[in-house]
Amino acid sequence: MDHERRVLSSRSPSTKYEVLLLEDVANRKKGPCDERMPICFNVLDEILPQLGVYRKIMSMLRDELYEAVHSQEYTTIPPKKGRNRTPILQRIPYFVLVNRVYEERDKRADDLQEDIERLRKNMESTQVELNAAKEQVSQLTQKVRENEDEIFNLKMELQNSDLEMNKIRLDLEQEQRSHALTKERYEKRITNLKDQLEKCEKMVKFLRRYKDGYDDLEEAFNDSTVFVKRPHKPVKLTKRAQMVQEIASAKQLEQQLLEMENVIIEEYDTFLEENKVKPDNNNELEPGQSQTNFTQKWDDESEEMKRYLKAQQDMENRYKKSIADIKKELQLIEVHKSALEDQLSHQDAEHEMRDEMPKRRTSFLDKRPEAAAKSDDDDDDDIDFVKIMSTPGQADPFIPHERILSKYAAMMYYSCNHGKNFHEFKDAKFCPSCGESTLLCPHKVVDEKIISLPHNSTHIKILRPAVHILQGDKRPISAPGTPDSMRLMSASGSATPSYGDEHVVRAQQRLTTSYKRLWDDLAARTDVRRLLPRPISKERVLSIITQFYSTLIWQDDYAMEEEHVVSILETMHTFFQDRYIVPNVAYLAMHDFISGVVKYAQECRSIELFAQAMCGSLDPVVIRYVLLINYVIELVDWAAVEDIRTFAQCVYPFMHEEDLEQFTMGYTSFSENKISNQLVSEYLLYIILKYREPRFQDMEVKLLSHPGHRPGFMTDIEFTEAIDNICPLASERMRRRLFAESVEHIQDSEDSVNVMRLSQITGYLALMQITNIIRDSVADKVVQARAKQSDEKSPSLSSTMTKQQLLRVAEATMKPPNTKLLTIESARTIAAVNSKRTTARHIKHIEGYQYD
Repeated sequence: MDHERRVLSSRSPSTKYEVLLLEDVANRKKGPCDERMPICFNVLDEILPQLGVYRKIMSMLRDELYEAVHSQEYTTIPPKKGRNRTPILQRIPYFVLVNRVYEERDKRADDLQEDIERLRKNMESTQVELNAAKEQVSQLTQKVRENEDEIFNLKMELQNSDLEMNKIRLDLEQEQRSHALTKERYEKRITNLKDQLEKCEKMVKFLRRYKDGYDDLEEAFNDSTVFVKRPHKPVKLTKRAQMVQEIASAKQLEQQLLEMENVIIEEYDTFLEENKVKPDNNNELEPGQSQTNFTQKWDDESEEMKRYLKAQQDMENRYKKSIADIKKELQLIEVHKSALEDQLSHQDAEHEMRDEMPKRRTSFLDKRPEAAAKSDDDDDDDIDFVKIMSTPGQADPFIPHERILSKYAAMMYYSCNHGKNFHEFKDAKFCPSCGESTLLCPHKVVDEKIISLPHNSTHIKILRPAVHILQGDKRPISAPGTPDSMRLMSASGSATPSYGDEHVVRAQQRLTTSYKRLWDDLAARTDVRRLLPRPISKERVLSIITQFYSTLIWQDDYAMEEEHVVSILETMHTFFQDRYIVPNVAYLAMHDFISGVVKYAQECRSIELFAQAMCGSLDPVVIRYVLLINYVIELVDWAAVEDIRTFAQCVYPFMHEEDLEQFTMGYTSFSENKISNQLVSEYLLYIILKYREPRFQDMEVKLLSHPGHRPGFMTDIEFTEAIDNICPLASERMRRRLFAESVEHIQDSEDSVNVMRLSQITGYLALMQITNIIRDSVADKVVQARAKQSDEKSPSLSSTMTKQQLLRVAEATMKPPNTKLLTIESARTIAAVNSKRTTARHIKHIEGYQYD
């Protein structure tokens, strides 16, 4: 049974298929094989018919497996040994294609790896070459830089050599011109001296015969046998007389040195005035001017700057040296004079101590009437009776020196702004008997006195002056720092020539009462006393004021916000220190300047406005306001008096018809029916000084509608809130600066400013807001209004007026010549050039210190 089974099993189809599947198992590779796949599917094809009901399912599975294993690519398989020798065509399995792809990838990767290694080696060799090239390039670059530095240094040396050569050539030319002028001047002087010598020789020859005649006559009268000639010996002076003479000589020498000091200061001041900046537009590039010409002009300006700096440095060195020498000489003279005066006083004291008491008592009783008479004579010398009684208006029944009558005197002031500020009447003058400026006093008013009230005056204040009674010392005591006190302090040292002049006394008295703050501020800053004043002209005063205005505008434009704001007086003090360099000379120049301001304030409104702003009667912002409104005035071509109405409509848009009519009539009356930029500016100064400026009044009403904690005053916060409502576009920086300057100027303990001053600040800020609009339209509006008025008036004038009447109207409306006004733009131009000069001067000093 078992044997049959073995036979059957050996002949079984499964055994056959198993044998087919197990063939070449040992030789086949790991994984699927493309040769066994056909055998597997052939075996599966032979088994499928024998599966019965599962044949169809297995057939479907066989097809799915076949499609999943084989791709769409075909290949031929060579026949095996012992079988059919025809190659078999069959589809290639997917794993064969995948293996091929893997093999190609591996092969490609090997090739790429070899390429990478080769490229790496090439890159390493190239990197070595690159490093060598970089090192060589760096060496060449360093060498190029060294060569460029050497070339630059050589160029700079060449340029410096050229500049030095040009400088030497210019110096040589200057020296040649100077020597030529000096030679010509000396030749002329020699010629004049020869002519004078010839004239003198002729005169000597002519007078010699007269001398011979007088000599013969003298010999005839002086017989040598009778008269014996003895040498004249000078009388020996006593010790006291010698000391008095030496003191007088010291005072005279001191006077001469003070005059020399004034000459030196005047020379330095003249140099500054000759080289001051004049506002013009020459530095701007015109539309038709080329850039080359402008560059050449800039170079010319640089050369001019160099010449100015050289001349300024020479003048400054000479000025400092001369002032230092004079100061040293004055100190030596003062020490010598003090020592002599001490010796004289000590000698007088010793002389008095030698006298006995009874003798002194007797001499005192004997000389008392003489002393009383002498005292009366001194009083008479103090007040010139003949001069006063002979003066018109002084011939009254009262004795002039009866100062006790001053208790019946009165000084009157008027106000045009409801009692806020008061001004003196023009008829008020200094009374030598009362010792004060009075309007009504027994020494002036004998029968009656008529007083004309100014226009729009609202209040009158009557003030009684202080009673001055002479008690021992007949010298009046004035406030510290005023010119009177300065003269009294220097009277013992040296008397000025104009001390006894009547106009000086009156000017000093008016100065003390009207501009006392300027003198008090100067006296508080220094103890230097002006022993010999230096008078300056009105043009010099205006020029210094112009330079000061430009400095003020420059600070407004370019001052740092964190910089401390000082008062206007402190700014003026700094300006004089920078201008005159030497501190003591700056104080002396400031004294002369203030004297000039007080002297010319009554005849020039610009100077009066400056003085009132400095003294505190007006806020310092009015200076800026006038400069800004002068800029608007310069934009208009003034031709007729009616132009002022259109101008007022543009500048004061808030004015009503009635206010415009009053403003126009006021100007017409002021200018006497004439028109020019100078007259318009003068009228605006006039109404500002009278506190009738329309914008200031309008702003004061608006500020009063924002009441603060303190009636009539505002703090910084309260003023800020009011400004935000009145002119919200105003510059916050400028507002803070102007408010701080006003606080520092009035020195209020609560850091508040009254509404009147704030109205002026607000008016300036409001005008700054609308300046750009006014600038573009005011000239056209004035021309249009003028043309419209001329069209309306010409038919009626031609029909109703005769030729003579037309000539009168033409003469009345004749246009005076225009003069250049100082505007805010011209002040900026002056300040810009001054700043450029100062910067160049500082740079020159720094360069000088660097090369030293």
